[in-house]
Amino acid sequence: MPLVEYIRSPESGRYVKVGGGTYNRLLKDKTYASKAKRARRIRRPAPGTKTKHPHGRVTSARNVTLPKANPRSLKRTLKTIPESRQARRKHLESMMKHKGKGRGGRTRGWAAAAPQKGRERHELMEKCGDQCFLFPETEGFPICAALREGRGCKVDCRGVTSALVRAKQWNYPRAAKSAKALERKYKCKPRQAKTRAKKTIKSTK
Repeated sequence: MPLVEYIRSPESGRYVKVGGGTYNRLLKDKTYASKAKRARRIRRPAPGTKTKHPHGRVTSARNVTLPKANPRSLKRTLKTIPESRQARRKHLESMMKHKGKGRGGRTRGWAAAAPQKGRERHELMEKCGDQCFLFPETEGFPICAALREGRGCKVDCRGVTSALVRAKQWNYPRAAKSAKALERKYKCKPRQAKTRAKKTIKSTK
């Protein structure tokens, strides 16, 4: 499986391909050149690779010891979303109007509460550490809400369920296995009522 080297850009905080256009531009920039050269390199599958992605270290469920968070209401989450994210705010407002309708009840509101790539994920990693991410090296698959939610370093079941769904969709088996174990550990999946089978009594004559 082809692997490509990446570094975290000292300019934007995002991962950029070593040897790519953005990387070469950083090397020519006096402000970021030395930082780009010293940046730790990670190896990731090349884009479009149709195989199982190892993706480096995955946070195991047994290593997560954070408390469980009770998710904020959609109304309170709306207050924490920056005004600049108009599309996200409109989507959440629409969700509030149609509460209880459609699918995705177990992850409802997570897209708005989840830490966005860049500054929000950097802040979460700095304060809470690896336990809030299934892929801590790239700050991927967050399972804790953004710090702006005011919940601190706590596991959000919506994030765990969302991570499980995405890991299966994007073919990350080890991340999916860890997310499934976290669902059991934090009892994120609601128990289904056991239905007793009705016994049919046949009368013999």
